[in-house]
Amino acid sequence: PLRRQRQMCIRDSASAMAIWVVTTTNLLVEVGHPENKTSSAAREDAYVLWILSLSQIGYPVVSVIQLIWNYTKMAPGTADPLLSLIKDVGYGMLDSVNKGGLALFVALRATR
Repeated sequence: PLRRQRQMCIRDSASAMAIWVVTTTNLLVEVGHPENKTSSAAREDAYVLWILSLSQIGYPVVSVIQLIWNYTKMAPGTADPLLSLIKDVGYGMLDSVNKGGLALFVALRATR
């Protein structure tokens, strides 16, 4: 059963990453490259959306680190405090940049 759970976890994680790649690629294609924008406001918006979208690569990276760590270093039913610290710091930084950055972008965009 444990092997089956790990296989399902890897499959589901790979599926989630594939969905993220497809949706992020679609967003960036729809926004277009910032250098192709004619106005400075459109260029700025495109840069912010590209940066926020690409910085989200960190979320699957932290998940992959956790999967590899658990698969290679951990006995079933145990937890490693170092892994917990790495995840907390990683997700904390990512959440601050992505959620805070998006909120700031939306607030500043609304004032234009």
